[in-house]
Amino acid sequence: MSCTELYLVTKDKNCNCEEFKNAFRGAMYVWNDIARRYAGYDHFPHFECDEQMEVWNYYTRHPGVMKPHDMIVLASTMDYATVEPHRWKDLVEAFKQYGEEHPNSNYSEQAEAIEGLVELIGIENLSYIAWNQTSVNSFWGVDYVEETDEFEYYDPDCSQKHFWVFKHLEDTVSETSDE
Repeated sequence: MSCTELYLVTKDKNCNCEEFKNAFRGAMYVWNDIARRYAGYDHFPHFECDEQMEVWNYYTRHPGVMKPHDMIVLASTMDYATVEPHRWKDLVEAFKQYGEEHPNSNYSEQAEAIEGLVELIGIENLSYIAWNQTSVNSFWGVDYVEETDEFEYYDPDCSQKHFWVFKHLEDTVSETSDE
C-alpha cells in the first residue's frame, strides 16, 4: 500500500521522516474534497487535464473563495512544496483544522507528527518541511551519491526545484488583490 511521506530536514542535512499509510488519505483526499466542495465536480478528474488544473489551481483562479487553511493544505500537496521553519506552527494549525473537518484524511496525524518532530529536533535546527505525497513515485528530497554510498538531502539553498508554500500563497493573494 502506498503512503505519504513527511520530511523534516535539519540544517545539518539529517532527515526525520514519518509515513502515513494509504496515500489516498493525503493529497488524493484533498484533491477529491476540493473538486467536490469548491469546483463542483463529482470527484477529482484523473484524466482531464484542464479540470485537474482547475482543482490544483483553484485558489489562484478563484481568489478569496477558499478558506485559508484549505489553501495551505492544498498547496502542501503540490510537487516540491516546502515549508519554512518559522511557519511550522501556521502549517500545523491549518492541518489540525483540516483534519478536524475531515477525520478520514491523515492531516490530524500529520499535524501531530510535525509537532512531535519539531519538539524532538528543535526549531533552531530545522531547515525545511516537505512531502512525498505518494510512495509510488520516487521522492524528490533525496539523491543517492554512489561515491560515498550515502543519501544526500535536498538543499533549498542550492537548488530551485522547490517552492515555499507560505510565500507562494502570500504572493498569490497579493497578485490577485492587485488586479
